[in-house]
Amino acid sequence: MKLTSNSGNKKYIDKSLTVEGKYS
Repeated sequence: MKLTSNSGNKKYIDKSLTVEGKYS
């Protein structure tokens, strides 16, 4: 995952990956 200045977008992506990783 590439870091960007859009921290809000990054947090959204991180949460999505975490949820899919744990519950898929």
